[in-house]
Amino acid sequence: MNTLQTTLEINDNRGRFIALAGSKLLGHMDFNLLNEGVIDVYHTFVDPEARGQGVAEALLAALVTYVKQHHLAVAAGCSYVAAKLPQRYPEITLVS
Repeated sequence: MNTLQTTLEINDNRGRFIALAGSKLLGHMDFNLLNEGVIDVYHTFVDPEARGQGVAEALLAALVTYVKQHHLAVAAGCSYVAAKLPQRYPEITLVS
């Protein structure tokens, strides 16, 4: 696999973190920005061929960087984020 890169796309209050290897899309993490200083992450997807290669963890790390930069709390409608965020990043505020 080529070097994994993550990018961010935001359009108004909706966005997604995207994981790429070269030009190949490996996965994405979708979210809504809420007015209350909360980012609602509702879906994470990793291509079946890329699973087990750290793609979801890279997306989670990109989310955490963004959350810290913008002083946001996280609402995790996504089961992956709900499970992994408190384990790996306990400093991030998780709201329901």
